[in-house]
Amino acid sequence: MPATATVSKYARDLGRSFEVLTAFSDLETNRKMALYDILMCGSIDGGANFRKTVEFLWPQASHKDAVKLEFFLRQRLNMD
Repeated sequence: MPATATVSKYARDLGRSFEVLTAFSDLETNRKMALYDILMCGSIDGGANFRKTVEFLWPQASHKDAVKLEFFLRQRLNMD
């Protein structure tokens, strides 16, 4: 599903609150990996580029949503 279609899909759900983990799971694999790469390579900037990218992909996402997704991905990385 193209990113614009994903944004449109969640923009239609105005009656429901935005759920960043659901939106992330709906992304194509290559987009998920791109976000993950931004997170891992951008650790020098404290994740600012990652959070900006999340808010760019999903305009309805808040800073809190970006932090939630960042925590989720880092937690998954640390699971062995």
